[in-house]
Amino acid sequence: MSHSEWYGTTRSFYPLPASMDRLKELYPEIDTSYVPVLAAPTGMETMRQVHERVQAAMDKLVEQCDAKYEQVVLFGHAASVICAVRALLEDWSFYVNAGTCSISKLEREENGKWKLVLNGSTDHLSQGNLRSWMFEGDVPSYEVHQ
Repeated sequence: MSHSEWYGTTRSFYPLPASMDRLKELYPEIDTSYVPVLAAPTGMETMRQVHERVQAAMDKLVEQCDAKYEQVVLFGHAASVICAVRALLEDWSFYVNAGTCSISKLEREENGKWKLVLNGSTDHLSQGNLRSWMFEGDVPSYEVHQ
């Protein structure tokens, strides 16, 4: 996908991620041949724009993965997790529970559609669901949503 946090319209620029060389220093096992399927945003991005960006990234990612892999694991921040799940379900208003260290799992059905089987599960955490997050317009809201 594209590597970027979502800041909504609160920032006029987005900090760039670390270079691949720096990431290799920190994480020697990283695959330096990886190239994001989309570029990270460089300026303000509305809620609709982040959904469109992640939808495009997921479409490309699924296409690439279908040709090579049976299973894929994605890690992300709340906005990207919410958008990715919504993209696969083809429903940009679906409620996705995106708490700290939560797990969302989707499986593809025989008809090619995706089915959500875990929606932000936190069963593995001793304190359960923490800091659930949801879009509230074009500015991130860090209030707890339970």
